[in-house]
Amino acid sequence: MALYRDPASLAVARFIGSPSINTVAGRTTGARFDGALSCTARVGACAAAVLAVRPEQLVLGSAIDASPAVVTLVEPPGPESLVRLRLRSGEDLVARVAGEATCRTGDEVGVRVAPGEGLCFRAGDGARLA
Repeated sequence: MALYRDPASLAVARFIGSPSINTVAGRTTGARFDGALSCTARVGACAAAVLAVRPEQLVLGSAIDASPAVVTLVEPPGPESLVRLRLRSGEDLVARVAGEATCRTGDEVGVRVAPGEGLCFRAGDGARLA
């Protein structure tokens, strides 16, 4: 479980878990990661970074105070649903939600990173940023 929650590199983060970890390109500014999906980050400034977020760490809701996304597919495999999303930037995400999803294919929703979640990596070599 340690490799899943605290990978040292982006390669390891992508290898562990199903569905795979979501990644969004952007930059860190010390207290924030800014890209098509933004969140607080406890890392130093980095010109090019990648935010990695597990499907269960994404929160869906209103587009107010969240990044807008379009639902491309809803998969109800059991006691949870996988919601596939496309950000306006064209980047695709997968969110894991408890129970039956209330959104449908074609809906516009807001997506954000749950507080305290998300990992930042350097874009060039995939090394973890503190």
